[in-house]
Amino acid sequence: TKGATRLNAVAVSSEGIYMVGDSYTETVDDLFDGVKQPKGIVVKFPLNAPPLDNPSDVYGSIWHVQTPAAPGAFTNGGYEELLAVTTAVETNNTYIYVTGDGQANTTNFGRMFISKLDTDGNVIWTTNDVSASVTTNYSAGRAITTLGTNIYVAGGNADSGVTNGYLLKFDVNGSLIWSNTTPFIG
Repeated sequence: TKGATRLNAVAVSSEGIYMVGDSYTETVDDLFDGVKQPKGIVVKFPLNAPPLDNPSDVYGSIWHVQTPAAPGAFTNGGYEELLAVTTAVETNNTYIYVTGDGQANTTNFGRMFISKLDTDGNVIWTTNDVSASVTTNYSAGRAITTLGTNIYVAGGNADSGVTNGYLLKFDVNGSLIWSNTTPFIG
């Protein structure tokens, strides 16, 4: 929605509270399709956030950052949103992992992507599931967690109108280790 910012998920670490979503007003768009689109946003709050005296001060946050930076996860400048966030400690440093979906081209309604940030809001890398081994028309990351040196993303993907469960495993450098599509049973 024009002008809106939506926050969809939250994670907490010893450094702060991290929320993710999408924003129209707090992000920029390269306007490939001629119309500004909302983009993913990560917002960091202090652990002991005081009540907001001025709601226009970007939510009382420490920082907020478009994730990933323009043009976004995909070069077409389409709509993007972040749906899940987690934090992980690696070699004594805290990192933020986020996932969601974005419009990969002018005819695609969504592709899963994942980004890694440091606690200052710097995007370290962004990757997606667009590869020769992924042939589905749509995918989205809806949950994310870590274990050891691996990142797991769960969500859904669809091809020919059929939606399936989707699980992906990445390493801390953003390399896809494997993906698994499982038909929903119902």
